[in-house]
Amino acid sequence: MKTKPNIFYKVLAALTILASLFLTCSATAATPNANEFWISTNATVNFYSSGAGGTIDSPLDGSTPANFESNMNSLPANSTIHIMAGVYQTFGADNNGWTIKTGQKILGSGIDVTTLRLAPGAPINNPIMYCPVGTNVEVSDLTCDGNCSSINIASYWGVQLLGTQNAARRVKVINLGANPATGGQVEVWGFSVGRGSVSTGDSAGNIIEECEFSHFYFTGGGYTSAIELGSGSGIIRNNRVFLTPGNNHAFNGSYTHDVLVEGNYVEGANVAYYVDTGGSTNLTIVHNTFKNCIGGVFFVNEQRQNITIAYNNIEIVEPEDTSSYSWGISFNWYNPPPYCTNVTIIGNTFTLKDPGTGTGNAYAIYMGGYVSGLIIADNKTDASMTNGFFGCSNVSMYNNTDLSGNYIPSMNIPMLGNTPVTSFGLSLVGSAGASPALTALGLPSNPAVIITNGSSQAIALASNLTVSGNVVETAGKAYVYDGQNLAYGITSLGDYFFGGAGNFTMTGAGNTASGSQSFASNTTGNNNTAYGRLALDANTTGADNVANGFAALYNNTTGGYNVANGANALHGNTAGNNNTANGFLALNNNDSGHCNTADGQASLSSNTNGGYNTADGCQALFQNTSGSYNIGLGYMAGYNITTGSSNIDIGNAGVINDDKIIRIGTPGIQTSTYIAGVINGNGSGLTNLNASQLTSGTIPQAQLPSAVVTNNSTGLTLNGTFAGNGSGLTSLNASQLTTGTIPQTQLPSAVVTNNATGVTLNGTFSGNGSGLTGITAAQVGAAASTNTTIWSSLSVTDVTATNWAMLSVTPSNAVISMRGVNVAILQTNGVLNAYNGLSTTISNGLSASRVTMNFTTNPYRWTNTTPANVVVYVNVLKGSVGYNGSYIAGPVTNDCVTVMLKPSSYLSVTNNTASGSSVLAWHPF
Repeated sequence: MKTKPNIFYKVLAALTILASLFLTCSATAATPNANEFWISTNATVNFYSSGAGGTIDSPLDGSTPANFESNMNSLPANSTIHIMAGVYQTFGADNNGWTIKTGQKILGSGIDVTTLRLAPGAPINNPIMYCPVGTNVEVSDLTCDGNCSSINIASYWGVQLLGTQNAARRVKVINLGANPATGGQVEVWGFSVGRGSVSTGDSAGNIIEECEFSHFYFTGGGYTSAIELGSGSGIIRNNRVFLTPGNNHAFNGSYTHDVLVEGNYVEGANVAYYVDTGGSTNLTIVHNTFKNCIGGVFFVNEQRQNITIAYNNIEIVEPEDTSSYSWGISFNWYNPPPYCTNVTIIGNTFTLKDPGTGTGNAYAIYMGGYVSGLIIADNKTDASMTNGFFGCSNVSMYNNTDLSGNYIPSMNIPMLGNTPVTSFGLSLVGSAGASPALTALGLPSNPAVIITNGSSQAIALASNLTVSGNVVETAGKAYVYDGQNLAYGITSLGDYFFGGAGNFTMTGAGNTASGSQSFASNTTGNNNTAYGRLALDANTTGADNVANGFAALYNNTTGGYNVANGANALHGNTAGNNNTANGFLALNNNDSGHCNTADGQASLSSNTNGGYNTADGCQALFQNTSGSYNIGLGYMAGYNITTGSSNIDIGNAGVINDDKIIRIGTPGIQTSTYIAGVINGNGSGLTNLNASQLTSGTIPQAQLPSAVVTNNSTGLTLNGTFAGNGSGLTSLNASQLTTGTIPQTQLPSAVVTNNATGVTLNGTFSGNGSGLTGITAAQVGAAASTNTTIWSSLSVTDVTATNWAMLSVTPSNAVISMRGVNVAILQTNGVLNAYNGLSTTISNGLSASRVTMNFTTNPYRWTNTTPANVVVYVNVLKGSVGYNGSYIAGPVTNDCVTVMLKPSSYLSVTNNTASGSSVLAWHPF
């Protein structure tokens, strides 16, 4: 298969109609679908109708024609369907097949990676992919295979998308056929997008781009139109069509409007672009390559308006006999009165393949009649080709040459009315004669001068020249006066220049300049306006500037969005942006400063690179060079500022070194200031203030006179009586306290008060000590050997290993309490029993049931079989007792109870009968 060569075209002038086409035929960009599905040839028994999700990890089943079509028919409208890599068999869009729903996006994995192939036995006349009516449908990145061959030809279509705003992108259609002998259609379509060849309804915004059509088989008079965009508007762009000789057309369009056919490659077609049904309005065929075709562009019947055929390369085949014709472009009508108006054929190249091999008629351009408003310009034609123009009116033909650049006389003939006028066909007519030809053209029958097309001879007029109608100049030419380009334009870019302004070489668009040498250096700058000699003279790439006045923005090269009004305004600016200068010499020396506003003669005149300044008034901020964010309002306001920034001068010339200073008015000129409202800010610089005007706020302490007494003052001597809270007084003399009571909390820590704890006292004390607790036997001293009752009840706590609690109590119903719990009672008769009020649980989990009293012998024993961490010794003895490390012993003089506690591990004690004592080991509390 032949491939399309790389072709790049330079977009030239005279295609203003393209702007409207791009607006109306822009690429359809639908809102992303909420539903997205995948289908694969490798999936089995996975159907959307049975609840399958159709994810990329678990795609729907496309392994057989039935499974593929079942899933495709089940998927909802407005969904995105990914057909994964593989070859899918389908019967197409027959009664049992499948159709595309509105809003669906059918996306393959790439041309020749995803292939939809008609299965053997598919019904004839079926499209492989078909949408009966839909909006925002897209098919892309796959191949459609009709499965025909040279020995198996049947009529099948490729992709048919009926509706509006539908698109086919990167789709390849191959192996279609046309065979009317087997009941198939005579004409089949590879791509048909729009509404087909119908005269009712309208389909807008359709696209067929980057698609390919090839390997078409036909017999029995069948043929194809490879790509059709019908009954609406849209774009056919960057497609490739490969055909074999026969009655096959690459592109077809019926009942169309606002269609762009651009950048396509066609080889081997009967006609590359063919229309015989329905009208065409606003059709542009541009930058295409048509090779080895019998016809390039062919229109027949119906009315057509605003047709542009530009910058195409058209190669046609020379006919083999004298009765045959070939043509690059042909407008032909079999019967009047259909006609065509406003046809532009510009910049095309016509070549003849293998010239001299045939004997027929090869036309570059053939106009068969009824064309009004025809422009044929800047075309290049093979010298062996001919041209034909019949019944045309309002024709302009110029700058048409052969391939070597030689002018072709038959293609450079202006026409007046229906009469051609050549540079040699009219001559001066003697005074005695008259010219019927001139009279027929509406000219005087005996003119003094005839100005002919292509004439370069200067003509001196005896009187004014009056022209009725338009004076038309060709692209790239100017109206010249005294050697200067008086007026010209680059219409394709929207550039227009007057009075010696501008140049022909720029590519920037949307520029307007008037005045000698204004905008003379521009290359790519866009949307600039220059009025006045030398305005924007040096501009090369700067955009969106406005310069009004002699040498305004004279040196600007790359700066943009500047406005200069006045001679030499922004004269020195080169790269500064967003500046506004109004007045002679305003911002005259600005080079690269940005966002400055100067309004007034010579305002900001010295500024070079300062930015964001505002000067309003004659010579305001005149000397500023690099300062920024300054404001000068009034005549010579801020005049003296040079490099300082963020100054505000209103009616004040400022000071040379000012920086971040506000000056309003001029000393000696303004004598009073009245400002309404509340004044905020730092008033530290104010002088001559009147204290009587202070009505609110607080005077800072530092501003008070030294005689004023303030809080925390020192070295003061005060007289009189003082009242109030004296809690903050220090260095008071206690001898001066004559009334009241000192709070206990204010007493020194050494003072002992009632209920004080942790007190150590020395000396001899007297009084009632019945409330004392925690006294050890050692502390009792001599009293331990008496028979008197020391305590009626005993409580022992907080005993250390070296501080034994060895207390002697006379048996008089004394209660023994361990750590706040009454555990035993020594009765008067000398019997030691468990305390009657002993609760079921004493402390630390000790149960009363585990404590027993044994009175089998004297001394009595109180035992507990569960030792722990504290050992308690209890003995009923006579007299004082002691502890020798293993047991309690001592002389017996009186009945008493001795209690000993030691916090330690379990201590095993035995009954020492020799000493007449018994020892009890007891669980601690």
